Amino acid sequence: MAKSIEKVRSLQDKKLHSSATKLLVGSDGLLDKARSEIKSLISAGYLTPSGGTGLLTTLLTLTCDSYVSLNNHALATPYCDELLIYSPTALPAVLNKAKRLIEKEQYDQATILLEKTREHHPHDQRLQQLSQEAQMLLRRSKSKDYYKVLGVSRDASERDIKKAYRRLAKEWHPDTYQGDLGKEDVEKKYAQIGEAWEVLGNEQLRARFDRYVMNQPPVGCG
Repeated sequence: MAKSIEKVRSLQDKKLHSSATKLLVGSDGLLDKARSEIKSLISAGYLTPSGGTGLLTTLLTLTCDSYVSLNNHALATPYCDELLIYSPTALPAVLNKAKRLIEKEQYDQATILLEKTREHHPHDQRLQQLSQEAQMLLRRSKSKDYYKVLGVSRDASERDIKKAYRRLAKEWHPDTYQGDLGKEDVEKKYAQIGEAWEVLGNEQLRARFDRYVMNQPPVGCG
């Protein structure tokens, strides 16, 4: 087992993560072999029920790390989640969980998780970059998001922004609105659309808005 683990680590050092996962997972993979061996030893009384945790943690770390390095968070998730049970600050598992929290727009939880983990891995670049991304998205979520109001991406062209504004202004105009919301809610929504257009439809105001969002102090500072 030790030689096989060293082979996996050698593949990871060479950035051959796909090859590493082939050795780790599947019916013939190191993980299943280790689970089977540990179960047999526990049944025979050679290990306590908590025995083999160290080996499992090592193999789960290697598996989680390879899938995260491949940016395949879907395949990484079950291994990373199990790894967190044994090692709550395991770097690849934290990166995977934080990425999923960000995708769910749970930026506050992702920020807390990443900042706590940075205490244990203060020099890791991947952790630092993801933490900065989570903090930026958290700041944006707490401020008015004019892009979200108009339903356009942050790199949308002037033409796309204008097109989105005209469509929404027509849809939400208080005199022509045909939905189920009350007059007050419709007027509020229409005003938000107009405000977003005033900012994003003006090149200088849009640039100022983007700078404002980007330059807010990090969460927890100030």
